[in-house]
Amino acid sequence: MFASSGVALVTARNVGIVLLFCTGLAISGEMTQRLRRRERRAAARMFRREQTLQTMFEDSPAAMLVADSRDTIAAANEAAAALFGMSCTNLIGLRLSAVLPLGTVRDAGVCSVEMGPGRALHLNVLAKPLPIKGQTYRMIYIRNETDAMVAAENLSVTQRELYRMARATTLNQFGSSIAHELNQPMAFVANYVGAAHALITRNPPDLDIARGALDDALKQVFRASAVLKKLKEFVGRRAPTLSWIDMSSLLVDIEKLGRMAVREAGADLHIVFPDEPTEILCDAVQLQQVMLNLVVNAVDAVRERSDRRIVVRTWRKPSEDRLIVAVEDSGCGLPDGDGHRLFAPFRSTKPEGVGIGLAICRGIVEAHGGHIWCDAITELGGARFLFTVPSRLQGETGHAA
Repeated sequence: MFASSGVALVTARNVGIVLLFCTGLAISGEMTQRLRRRERRAAARMFRREQTLQTMFEDSPAAMLVADSRDTIAAANEAAAALFGMSCTNLIGLRLSAVLPLGTVRDAGVCSVEMGPGRALHLNVLAKPLPIKGQTYRMIYIRNETDAMVAAENLSVTQRELYRMARATTLNQFGSSIAHELNQPMAFVANYVGAAHALITRNPPDLDIARGALDDALKQVFRASAVLKKLKEFVGRRAPTLSWIDMSSLLVDIEKLGRMAVREAGADLHIVFPDEPTEILCDAVQLQQVMLNLVVNAVDAVRERSDRRIVVRTWRKPSEDRLIVAVEDSGCGLPDGDGHRLFAPFRSTKPEGVGIGLAICRGIVEAHGGHIWCDAITELGGARFLFTVPSRLQGETGHAA
């Protein structure tokens, strides 16, 4: 019955072919089962990994957002929702510009976000690309630095207050020293002059004794002058120790030292470095004191202004081997006719000023063989304080006069 046209169907060859086909089918089936089990295990691992990443994303204490290529928020965690004061559901679908400045998201950095009357957030934002299924997303990490910045500002205010109190205390001690040291010679002067007046008004006047009393009074005046000179030398600090210093490095230090005061006032400090590598002959610590004092004064001048800019620029006068340093601000400028008197001791244009800062600056600059002055020649519209210091180009060996 398995034969057709005299040809047998059940042959050894056909049986072998069927056996090979069945064996291949069985092996293929087993491999398919293995692949399916492997795929299920991989899918389970991927699911667990996704669950872990999802949990890490949702429960992370760091605020995180996921945005698509159209700057639409696709996902947000609980920390981000708490930071912006809304639920995750309400955040999803919003444009990034609704919660963050887009420029900050693209370039990274610190930004300020107004969250309502009296509440502002200072955020440090960092964005990283996040490719998902051929589409470009961004993972946006947000660190809230509001408390840290507020603490830094409070510390700055405390430091400024302590500095003001220290200056006031120093001035009080200096005044007490003047009063104590001058009390005795001034008392002698009063006594001698009073005695001379009595002798002159006597009838007849005793001019010889009166002349001696006036001579003694004059000696006490000279003594008082010597006392003042001694006190001036005392508060004038040590003589400067001069060495050749790279001006650019000094400007970098000033930028760092003045950063807190500038940031506290919301001002912008711009440093214009010399066109050529320049060295100055100075005591670095004392010259830093001069430049920092001028920068702090500029900060105080722009603090209440809407335009708060400060520029420190330098240029060289090769004919005189001098470098000119200028500190400019966008404040209200100098009082009319008062510029030349600002460097006198105990004169200040600030309500809380004690009037010794610019006097100390003048003493230091003049001890360096320089000159300090002020004018209103600045594009910023405020005041400009300038001083000179001996200089040379790097590589020169000549000593500035």
